[in-house]
Parts: sequence; structure tokens; C-alpha cells
Amino acid sequence: MSLSEEELRLLDNHPIPEYILDGLRRYKYNHLRPGDFLFHALANNFVDAAGHADPFTASALQNIAVWIYNYIPRNAWGSVEAVEAWIERGNPDKT
Repeated sequence: MSLSEEELRLLDNHPIPEYILDGLRRYKYNHLRPGDFLFHALANNFVDAAGHADPFTASALQNIAVWIYNYIPRNAWGSVEAVEAWIERGNPDKT
């Protein structure tokens, strides 16, 4: 998946590890459950997100929050319930 020009400009000024961007893109476009760090960041639980962060990710935490705010649909973040509902929407086996 390619990034928009606006997303690339943001990344030029606020580096985010590529593996984190990959997880954010899979979550946004494919509704795939992210790892613990991103799950907590998306759920707006930054204390737990920081607890699951490696040093590179921890140093980019503010930039990741800005990216989530600007590029993840508003109904897909902000609480555990919102994140779980977004993931469930992408589940083809839901009944």
C-alpha cells in the first residue's frame, strides 16, 4: 500500500518505524488485529502502549499518536471497544 503525499510529508518530519507503519496500514485497510503496542495506542491507552514499546517505538510514540489521529478513521480508535469493532468489521466469518 502506498502512502499519500500528505502522509509522506508527515513522515518526513516525524519518523515512525516502518514496522509500525506496516501494522497501522494492515489495521486501517485490512482490519487486522495489531500487536499489543499498537492495540493499546489505538485504544488510547498510552501507558500500556509505552509498556509494550521497544526503544525505537517508544521514542516515536507522540508521532504515532499524531498519525493515528490524522489517518485512521475516527470510528476505528479511541477505546478498546472501537478497536475491537473495527477488527470485527473485517472478519468475513462473523455471524
